[in-house]
Amino acid sequence: MRGAAPDLPSTLPAYGQRPWRKDSEGEDTARPAAVGWDLMTISLVGLLILLLIAGLCGAVGRAIAGGTNGGCLVSIALGFIGALIGSWLAHRLRLPELFAITVGREHFPVLWSIIGAALFVALVHLLSGGRR
Repeated sequence: MRGAAPDLPSTLPAYGQRPWRKDSEGEDTARPAAVGWDLMTISLVGLLILLLIAGLCGAVGRAIAGGTNGGCLVSIALGFIGALIGSWLAHRLRLPELFAITVGREHFPVLWSIIGAALFVALVHLLSGGRR
């Protein structure tokens, strides 16, 4: 059995508030307080599966938007960037998560990753002047 859990506050800070500890005079310190967030833990197999899924999503997004130079690592990076952009966009537009794969406790939004990767590649092409 591992050591006892640290003392956690009963409530989390409101959105936009800093979860810093207060010193004896009520001033913010530079040390963050324990706010009860669970650390992300994933197995090696789970990580490899997420990398494979991100690579496939990035490759499909690249193909939709006209492709870019690069190989497997570029596709994996595009898959993760696309997941961030696509999930953010879906959240802002209040759209549901249509197709997600769960690996361990982590959810990977496949559809939004593809859409986000395609949008990101299209934006990069637009800003760089397209193919040369």
